[in-house]
Amino acid sequence: MSDDAKQPPETTAQLSPEACRQAVKKVLEVPLHRFVGLELIEQTPGEAHARVVAGPNTLNNVGVVHGGIYYALLDAAAYLAVIPLLRSGENAVTHDIHVSVMRPVAEGETIELF
Repeated sequence: MSDDAKQPPETTAQLSPEACRQAVKKVLEVPLHRFVGLELIEQTPGEAHARVVAGPNTLNNVGVVHGGIYYALLDAAAYLAVIPLLRSGENAVTHDIHVSVMRPVAEGETIELF
């Protein structure tokens, strides 16, 4: 075994608070997220609370929130929760997501994401 193989992997530092703020800002500035009105309410490492008020930019042709919006919002909320856990140089991607819609959300109602 080489000496390199015996060494533990190099550990990079956690993202600084400023780097976390910048990462959150980038997520909230994604055009789709701005278009639907995504806002971050609270964030701790591994958790995020975000919300969107169902408005014209989220509705389908029958006047309720389009199913694809749920996927996009949950994906964004999950990434917001992961940001404080990332180390410098790391990123995260969604490789699988499942959403069950229990009832329609009408215009003016608030979608809470945890």
